[in-house]
Amino acid sequence: WQAQGKRIGQPCFADTAHVQQGPALTAAAQRHPLTPSALAPPGIRVVTYNILADQYASREHAQKVLFGYCPKRYLDPDYRRPLILLELLGFHADIICLQEMDEKAFAEYFLPQMQQAGFEGHYTNKASSTREGEATFYRTSRFRLAARQDVILRDCFKDLLHPAAQGSTVA
Repeated sequence: WQAQGKRIGQPCFADTAHVQQGPALTAAAQRHPLTPSALAPPGIRVVTYNILADQYASREHAQKVLFGYCPKRYLDPDYRRPLILLELLGFHADIICLQEMDEKAFAEYFLPQMQQAGFEGHYTNKASSTREGEATFYRTSRFRLAARQDVILRDCFKDLLHPAAQGSTVA
């Protein structure tokens, strides 16, 4: 709204782009009928996924070489994250383990969303300078955290790779 040549009030915007139809049937919709509900105790369902860290999906090498067949917009975190969440929650799991979780994605998106869905979660960064690692979520109606211990797998096998261990027997 303008008065005496000056703009007054909050700016208003309208998007005139065409609305695009979403995919007809997601891959998740094909799998979810296999897990229509949570398991009754004492059964538990564990789901594990490598979700491809945002930082890897956004690299030029990934977009052109590794996933060159995939339109760039589908590698965008704002597109991928809701689909990943939909996929995970549709399995009605009690424990969910995710590899290649970005630290920021965990804190700002996945943890709040999973908490809203009745889960608690913990993130462990890889033993390197990269800001990605693993996340574990558990259904709070079934489990409570008694203790937490982060394990760096590389460190667990360090002695096995030592030259002195080459002739050793490991059981």
